[in-house]
Amino acid sequence: MRRKAIVRLCVLVVLQVNQISIIFGWEPLPYDEEQIYEFLSTVSMVIVTLWVWWKNNNITNEAIAADEVREHLKEEKKKGR
Repeated sequence: MRRKAIVRLCVLVVLQVNQISIIFGWEPLPYDEEQIYEFLSTVSMVIVTLWVWWKNNNITNEAIAADEVREHLKEEKKKGR
């Protein structure tokens, strides 16, 4: 939850700085739409790549079976056996 709150606050600060810059006549982002799109697309791709790499993406039957055994062991441990 803390991470989400920090992200929301950072986005708010960026938007406020951008709006204040517009009010005073400064060009806050001297980039065209295509450059902004390319940047956001690249950032999104990097984030998704890291997320997929970090998550446990088991595909083989053996890996799926191992996950089931691991989950069963976790449940047994919670029950105190």
